[in-house]
Amino acid sequence: MELLHISFVTDSSAGVPEIPKPKVDGDTVQPFGSTKELTELQILRMDFWSNFVNYCRNNGRMMT
Repeated sequence: MELLHISFVTDSSAGVPEIPKPKVDGDTVQPFGSTKELTELQILRMDFWSNFVNYCRNNGRMMT
């Protein structure tokens, strides 16, 4: 732990906030709440990566 400088892993501070889980809408994961909160560029990026994941799934490149 000391050598790796990861002593924070065992730190039990009460002030560390939890990372919220992304909202799941069917097969679509919306990490920012809803698409109304996303910019146009973020929507395009999410659309690209969602289609890429679907392409990989359809071509046997992903396990899930």
